[in-house]
Amino acid sequence: MKQCLILDMEMADNPEFNMNEVVAYARLADRLKSSRRRSNFYDTKMNDYYVIFTLDEMADKLHVSRRTVSKIYAHLKRLGLIVVKQQFNHAGKIFLPKVAKSATPEVQNVQPNQDYINQYKGNRTVNTAKVARFHCEDKAEQWIHSTSRIGITEPTLQLILKFAGRNLKNCRKIVRVILNARNKVAIKAKIAKTAVTQFESNQNLQSGLNEHLNHIFSYISDHGYQKYWGYLTNALKDFFLDAFGLKQPVKVVKPNRQRVEFNKRPVIHETLPDWANDNYEPHYKQAPLAERLAVKEKLAKL
Repeated sequence: MKQCLILDMEMADNPEFNMNEVVAYARLADRLKSSRRRSNFYDTKMNDYYVIFTLDEMADKLHVSRRTVSKIYAHLKRLGLIVVKQQFNHAGKIFLPKVAKSATPEVQNVQPNQDYINQYKGNRTVNTAKVARFHCEDKAEQWIHSTSRIGITEPTLQLILKFAGRNLKNCRKIVRVILNARNKVAIKAKIAKTAVTQFESNQNLQSGLNEHLNHIFSYISDHGYQKYWGYLTNALKDFFLDAFGLKQPVKVVKPNRQRVEFNKRPVIHETLPDWANDNYEPHYKQAPLAERLAVKEKLAKL
């Protein structure tokens, strides 16, 4: 079942906000409805209800990085749409001062897939949203649409989606590995945040990443790897070195061998002893007769 989110059309039509900021504020306002039904989400000092929405959780919902969510919150704080009250060892409390303070607002039932106006019973109304609509998109398509903004082409994102089995958690992790590998190579080469390291301006990144990932994913699938994150990171580092023009050609080193001139060696003539010659015949010297008789006598006495 698809989940629908109510967006503020005034913010959506305002060029000062991008779509991620509009959706983020809508999610905060949607969670505030749940907070208003729980007394433990009421802050007596601020005299208002608050929501807990961590950077990681919002990044997961918007399919963006944690850093992007931090920038979104900072922009909303600067415009006075949210107030963040930090807590020790806990996530910060987020207040929405532009949303009318009401203990338990009653919202009229709305049929799905229809534009409608939020109407509250009583004197107070939400003063930031005049017209709202349902935001219903397939999560995979929404992920592709939002991630393509960083410059990764749609065919590459479709390839990642297919390899991950449409598991968006793994898809986002693969994209983080790609960005981390790029950043590590760029920082080491001292070319971070330059045009050559951006997907939008470097055609080698856009054209080569899809082909390289296809090769990597095929290798992983053929070998049945289950834990492949280390291999993926190292393979991507090699790709970015090549795409950034940093890869050094292989230098062939020839061994420095000493030249030996055999003709200048002195010739040594050796002579063989007599017994080593082919025509050698041994000559045995016979003992004197008296000596032979003495030996026989000794043998006879034994």
